[in-house]
Amino acid sequence: AFDSSGYCYVATNQGGIFRSQDHGNNWLPSSLGLNYPNARSLVVDSSGIVYCVSDYVYKSTNHGQSWDSIPSAGRSVASLVITRSGIMYVVDLPTGIMRSRDHGGTWTLLPQTVDDTIVYLVQGNEILFMDAGRKGCSRSTDEGNTWLESGCVGQFIVSMPGGGLFGGYGLSTDKGETWKPTSDSSSQFWHHLQSVQFAVTNDCVLAVGDSGN
Repeated sequence: AFDSSGYCYVATNQGGIFRSQDHGNNWLPSSLGLNYPNARSLVVDSSGIVYCVSDYVYKSTNHGQSWDSIPSAGRSVASLVITRSGIMYVVDLPTGIMRSRDHGGTWTLLPQTVDDTIVYLVQGNEILFMDAGRKGCSRSTDEGNTWLESGCVGQFIVSMPGGGLFGGYGLSTDKGETWKPTSDSSSQFWHHLQSVQFAVTNDCVLAVGDSGN
């Protein structure tokens, strides 16, 4: 994850968080305040606050120098996203999907129910997508209040220039309602990934992920 001040942050499986101030040439530990070294994901909001998912959700207001827990977000958080307008969403299993409009200070439980299935919650162009594995993908265009089916792989969704969406198996130009397969849609690359990061330019999507093994 990157912030507007030029810091780069990396979450590791058992080593906590590291940050770099020189474009990744040098890295320093940045885990002060974390109770557990397994940092699963990092998100930076538009104001520069950095959020981490570990045993709790944590946030840092000083570029990762220290972290404070947000217990009210739950202790079994499978996914965390923040929209460009600053709204936070977490999937807390098995509680459900929760929404915060005040940087995690208070939370509202949304009507969509989830079980112990691993759920990936992502957002593209202010649209929420929830991928519940074999149970399929759903999308919400009203801040998570209602959900509709969406024929995509929600774990792998990224916003494209011009307002479109890339969903791993295809492209959508109608807010995720329909998807058009791309030339790489049938690639085994997508079938075996467990996590992926995207970089987007005007005419290219670069995806880097694990093998799924």
